[in-house]
Amino acid sequence: MHFDFADLRLFARIAEEENLSRGARKAFLSPAAASARLKSLEDQLGTRLFYRESRGLALTPAGERLLRHARVIERQFEHVRSDFEEFSKDSVGHIRIFANTTAVTEFMPEVLSRFMAERPAVTVDLQERLTRDIIRGVLDGSADLGIISGPLNPEEPGRA
Repeated sequence: MHFDFADLRLFARIAEEENLSRGARKAFLSPAAASARLKSLEDQLGTRLFYRESRGLALTPAGERLLRHARVIERQFEHVRSDFEEFSKDSVGHIRIFANTTAVTEFMPEVLSRFMAERPAVTVDLQERLTRDIIRGVLDGSADLGIISGPLNPEEPGRA
C-alpha cells in the first residue's frame, strides 16, 4: 500500500465538503485528478470511503475511520512543520569557529556579541587555534568557519 500525505489531505477536504469538486478545489486539484486519486486510495485500502449520493458524498464507516487518522496525521504534520520552521530562519543552531589569537582577542568579541544578540538561540563555540589547525579544521569539517590573518602558505599542512 502506498499513498502520500497529499492523498490524505485531499480525502479530508472532500470529506469536509461532502463534495468532490469543492474538496478538489480546496486541495488545488481538478475534479478529474481528485477522483482518480480518491479511486486509487480506495483501491489501495481495499474499501470504499464514500457513499455517492445524489446530494453529494457521505463517509462510509471505513471513511470515518480514515478521516480520524487523516486529521491526526495533518495535526502531527503541522506540529513537525512548526517545530522546524525556526531552523529555516537561521534563528536556532550551533556554529563552531576556529580563529587565531588576534581574531579571538581583538575583534571576535564585538562581532560575536552583535551576532548572538540578534540570534539568542544560536550557540557559538569559538576556539583559538594555530593557522594550520584552522585550515585543517575547515577542510575536514570539524569547524564551520575559520578565521586567519596573513597570506596562506601553499606548503601549509592540510592545504588541498
